[in-house]
Amino acid sequence: MGILIILFLSINLPNKRLYIPLLIFLLLLSLIALFLNDKGKYKSSLTLTISIFLIGVWIPIYIDAYLTSNDLIPFVYLSLAIYMSAYFLTARITIFITVVQIIFLVYLIKKNPYLYVQNWISLIVFIVFIALISIINSIIRNRQIFIIDSQKEKLYWQARKDPLTGIYNRLFMEEFINDEFPNFINEKKDFGLIIIDIDDFKSINDTFGHFLGDQVIKQICNLILSKIRLTDVFCRLGGDEFILIAPNCSPKNLLLIAENLREAINKLDLQYEEYNINNITVSIGVANINEKICDWEDLLRLADRALYKAKKNGRNKVYAELD
Repeated sequence: MGILIILFLSINLPNKRLYIPLLIFLLLLSLIALFLNDKGKYKSSLTLTISIFLIGVWIPIYIDAYLTSNDLIPFVYLSLAIYMSAYFLTARITIFITVVQIIFLVYLIKKNPYLYVQNWISLIVFIVFIALISIINSIIRNRQIFIIDSQKEKLYWQARKDPLTGIYNRLFMEEFINDEFPNFINEKKDFGLIIIDIDDFKSINDTFGHFLGDQVIKQICNLILSKIRLTDVFCRLGGDEFILIAPNCSPKNLLLIAENLREAINKLDLQYEEYNINNITVSIGVANINEKICDWEDLLRLADRALYKAKKNGRNKVYAELD
């Protein structure tokens, strides 16, 4: 548009009056592109912006074709549209835009014999070269972006998963609670919490060593993962303590899940080389949202209190603080 304004103000063109509606039209397209961008429709905005580049170059050339009789520079601006297309859109669209522009260029040359004296073959080669360089650059850039995004995704989950067991850690739990828990409080939906603690885990480490102690933790986690719902969130709080968040689970089902987990863990018979580890027990505390619960800390406090009662009363038990 800036080029058109300069042409309009500085050059005496026979069809100068036609530039005014063209400038207004391009201005309207620019405003629409800005509007689409603000609405988050970035692909449509980019497509329209590239169209503005093409229209801004080709229409003046067809209005006053003799502009290029002694100057091929106006055609050079076509490379801007090609570059933008390669940078923001797909390689297929870029190739299409390049081919269409070359077809238009050949048609223009055949229609205006005085253009034969220009080195138009060199111009076409230049446009093709720009397209190839732009596409290659776009492929390399997209590949780099993909690698960076993959690394970010990997780092994101590394920060939110326990390295030993692969289950979620406390950071993920806190983020999940911050996002989801207020909705359950406001809508008064069931939201259950189960805290699991391995009984006398220190003796396992002391008897079999920390490596086998880690294997016990991994096997218990795998067992729990196989028995919970897809909507449940299972996290390691640290050491031998775990937490199971069960949204939309009634108090009755919550107790049933806790008891089934306790029994299943107690039946584990783990064999590692010459060692046999069995009779593993866990203490479990259960709590659920009720009318007295105002925030997450209240619910966590109830579940922790139930866990304390389970351990105090002989371990290998399930205690609940339910409404």
